[in-house]
Amino acid sequence: MRVRIKGGWGVKRILPLLVLVVITVVLGSMIISVVSSEDRKAQEAWNEVLKMDEETAGQARQALALVDRLEEVRNAHPEGSEEADALQVRIIEAWPSFAGRGSSGLVELPPAPVMRKQLRFYIGRG
Repeated sequence: MRVRIKGGWGVKRILPLLVLVVITVVLGSMIISVVSSEDRKAQEAWNEVLKMDEETAGQARQALALVDRLEEVRNAHPEGSEEADALQVRIIEAWPSFAGRGSSGLVELPPAPVMRKQLRFYIGRG
């Protein structure tokens, strides 16, 4: 005994619909895969930016402590001292953007309030 499936109106209508649904599901899953991959890459890039902000904030905290100590030394020794000079070098090493050329051609730091303001900004970002 053989079973024969006749291709009547029902099969002729359902088969193309079934193929269309399968194609739609495959395309949809491919799009979701691409979007999730791009989202993962964007999240990794954002995490890297956050890590760099944390590192910058840590450097800013170190430089801020040095700036505070430099101001204390300058207040105690307005004529200058070796400790103040050493602190200036350490501040420039910790935060190179503070190194500016003065009118005499020597490296000079900005005023302490300016340095504090900039450093607190970066600490706030971290």
